[in-house]
Amino acid sequence: DVSRFKFSLSEIGTFPQGVIFIRPRPKEPFVDLTQKIEKAFGTPPFEGKYPEINPHLTLANHIGIEIFEKLLEDIPADVNPKLPIEVKVKETWLMEEGDDGYWRIRQQFLFRKE
Repeated sequence: DVSRFKFSLSEIGTFPQGVIFIRPRPKEPFVDLTQKIEKAFGTPPFEGKYPEINPHLTLANHIGIEIFEKLLEDIPADVNPKLPIEVKVKETWLMEEGDDGYWRIRQQFLFRKE
């Protein structure tokens, strides 16, 4: 029940857990989509650990402080000249983490054509 939409990957950000990411703009279509998936499957994103939905494209995840500080210099230098990246969403995946720590696609959702 979701139409295809456009967004831009426009800005690098960080989370305190050693995560470097790019923010999509606008973020509202992703928040709405996440809420629909949560309602359909009855499970909150990240098991409800975070009070706010923060859509993002992860570039580096849970890395040590020395590596994090180095990548926080290197990634923007490499990525910022390429931003913004314009994207059109055609589908999304619901993914879940297995007992082995790997993420797998649980369900694929195709969006309606405009």
